[in-house]
Amino acid sequence: MLFSIITQYSSWYLIICLLFGFGIAFLLYYKDQKFIEISKKTVLFMALLRGFSISIISFLLLSPFFQITKEKISKPVIIIATDNSESILLNKDSAFYRTTYPEKLKTLVSEISEKYEVKTIHFGNTVKDSLAFNYKGKGTDFNSLFEKIKIEYINRNVGAIILATDGIYTQGNSSYFAFEKNKIDAPVYSIALGDTMRAKDLLIKEVEHNKVVYMGAKFPLSVAVTASFYKGEKYTLSVAKNGIELYSEQIMIDNQSSFIKHNIYLEPDEIGIQEYNISLSKLKNELTYDNNQTSVVVEILKNKKKVLMLFNAPHPDISVITKAIESNINYEVETVNISKYTKNSTDYNLVIAHQIPSNNTLSLEILEEISKNEIPVLHLLTQNSNINQFSKINGGLNISANNAGFDEVTALLNDNFSLFEVSEDLKSFLHELPPLYVPYGKYKFETNHQIFATQKLGNTSTGNPLIAFFSKNGVQQGVICGEGLWRWKIHNFKTRQNNELFNEFINKIIVYLSLKEKKEQFRIKTNAIFSEDEPIIFNAELYNDSYELINSSEVKLTIKDSIGNIYPFTFGKTLNAYTLNVGNLPVGKYNFTAETELNSKEFRKTGIFRVQQINVESKNTIAQHNDLTKLSQQSGGEMFLVENISSLASSILKSENIVSISSNTEELTELIELKWIFILLFLLLATEWFLRKYYSSY
Repeated sequence: MLFSIITQYSSWYLIICLLFGFGIAFLLYYKDQKFIEISKKTVLFMALLRGFSISIISFLLLSPFFQITKEKISKPVIIIATDNSESILLNKDSAFYRTTYPEKLKTLVSEISEKYEVKTIHFGNTVKDSLAFNYKGKGTDFNSLFEKIKIEYINRNVGAIILATDGIYTQGNSSYFAFEKNKIDAPVYSIALGDTMRAKDLLIKEVEHNKVVYMGAKFPLSVAVTASFYKGEKYTLSVAKNGIELYSEQIMIDNQSSFIKHNIYLEPDEIGIQEYNISLSKLKNELTYDNNQTSVVVEILKNKKKVLMLFNAPHPDISVITKAIESNINYEVETVNISKYTKNSTDYNLVIAHQIPSNNTLSLEILEEISKNEIPVLHLLTQNSNINQFSKINGGLNISANNAGFDEVTALLNDNFSLFEVSEDLKSFLHELPPLYVPYGKYKFETNHQIFATQKLGNTSTGNPLIAFFSKNGVQQGVICGEGLWRWKIHNFKTRQNNELFNEFINKIIVYLSLKEKKEQFRIKTNAIFSEDEPIIFNAELYNDSYELINSSEVKLTIKDSIGNIYPFTFGKTLNAYTLNVGNLPVGKYNFTAETELNSKEFRKTGIFRVQQINVESKNTIAQHNDLTKLSQQSGGEMFLVENISSLASSILKSENIVSISSNTEELTELIELKWIFILLFLLLATEWFLRKYYSSY
């Protein structure tokens, strides 16, 4: 530890302070007749006291700092990450991984803790601190693991990462590519778990199906089955619903390693959320029977929703929006010029009005007919739109443009938007998009609204809406205040070689508006299907008699499972609505009831949702040790088989590359803030005063 005093001025100022202090003392005591009878040593002592006092006070006027420099020795951090997913137990050594292996790993932690700082993590589909050996992870995500390490240990002296895993991944990238993606500067020592040999097993590898189907048309189930070391034997594939068998087929296995794909067509017989159970008969000595069965949940609807793209004149935006809607199998879209429109808006769930109203008087009549039939509308404004007419008839947004021209603006996402979920990838995409052309003018909403994105002119947010939603007589309306969406689609393909994010953006809007929620004062929004590792989220909206969104009342929710257990909850409040995160629930079917009260009037909503089982871990049981070998070699570490964990400890402890690092930290304190400085000054001045008083100077 080093101490020093620093100031922004030259060190010569210290000499000046000393000369000034002792100069004053000299003038005060030199040939002073009051002290002529006192010994010169005593006078000199008093002069020194005064000189030091004035010098110190003068020096404090220079705002000096007291600096303490400390040397910190940082021991290397060894991060031990253990795979806690279900696949670890899916091999012939499952007993070893339940009993012996945990003790071996704890011994490793104990051995290296004497020399290094050890941090432990367990991972599967989620990543958490500490060791765990219950093997309940429903998936394996190396991306999340290395992201956590990168973020939490970015400024630490990470000596090594010990990764204990079978290398099988079900989400994101392999262990090697996930590590490379996060660019972590540390060697990885791998402990290879699991078995690289294919085991004797029959399993359902994958089931492809549509999440939403429609009455009146058969829908496909594509079931992929793999069979290992069962050549010449037969198995039965069955599909059932509510315990009733709908399909059954017996198949002969032709090879020792077989991949068989079954295309099954089922007839939907009931509207709503339906669960279909798919199973394989059990063969002798299978590795596990857990992967012999699975289930899929399908939502059966009466028919597809219809969207009308109504336009005044051809435009590239029309094409890209139409293509995006067509990518959603739940929607049909029809494109019609207003000159050929037959005023049949009741046939559609949503109308997209492109460049309408225009200067064509027919467009006003069409919008009036659509409004009368209470059909939701998405307005798309262009440079040829009649902005004044739009402001008069849309019932929500007034734009005072006065033919002032158009601005070139980019989108600035509203973080408080809550009408529908926006993925992180979509948020990033929206921030990088090219500009749209929007009417220049004053924007003012005349009804309840939510802004999805505002206009950004250069680097300045104007606060004006670019994309917004509002209600007209209880019917949802949306508006995109500019043209040039075709550039957004091009940007998507140019940067990502696909159109997925643009399609997601358009379909989020289409799905929300086409719900056609009429004047219901109390609304509940949730998904029909959740996976077992997915949080169950509910959103609620409450409107007063003037159809204004409020959240003054308490909203309660009860969830009931299939055996009668009841779970009560209370919604939390957002800006002007409600939200509730129930967390995870076990696999099964659930009924829910939401209740609230407003002005002595009770509101009640009921519904059903299902939690679907995740069974991905049992579909691939062959350990990926090649990935672990490559990862360890490229990062400067080593790979060890699980039985050689003790050798790993020795290798880590003997490594010359895992060393402590020293760093200096500096603490600065203004000298004037130190109490001992004032105590010293007090002692100097008090001593001088006492001596002068004693010798009758005062």
